[in-house]
Amino acid sequence: MLAVLQHWFYVLRSHLVMGTRRLYRRLGGKVKPRTNQITEQLYLGGFFDLHDWQILHAQGVQVVVNLQAERQDQFGTLGNQGYLWLPTMDRQAPSPEALQQGVVFVQQAIQADHKVLIHCHAGMSRSATLCTAVLIAQGMDLESAWNLVKARRPIVHLHPWQRRALEQFARDWAQQGAEL
Repeated sequence: MLAVLQHWFYVLRSHLVMGTRRLYRRLGGKVKPRTNQITEQLYLGGFFDLHDWQILHAQGVQVVVNLQAERQDQFGTLGNQGYLWLPTMDRQAPSPEALQQGVVFVQQAIQADHKVLIHCHAGMSRSATLCTAVLIAQGMDLESAWNLVKARRPIVHLHPWQRRALEQFARDWAQQGAEL
């Protein structure tokens, strides 16, 4: 029951923040997408709306991985070259299967020369976990990968269980590579 209430709290929060951003824009305020470039083809950020997507799309972002359990993304008429929804509750770690699926999806997009946005609601922990896993899969060790993510997006934070998920991912990924 508590998990259900918590989920609906996050859904409500997401809608309130989105509505506030839309109202601010209508009143003439400038709101930029809440993203940071981590590597040449990898971006990390928080949720976005259709206006933000127009800006991101104009910057060349074509593929999106969404870790919000609260909501799916909308792209309007611009569409996308790839979209993966890995619903993960706020403050939780993506499952080992979600990390694996997300990393493979992002790697395929990058190999196809697409820019990829990985995001959750705030762009602080769920998406940062997957982004770090992508960098590990590209050959970085956990500390170097996390330090790069933290340097490019200082607001990121890993909860202890998310760090443990990354440690396990790094071990599993290394084992997979050894088996190939």
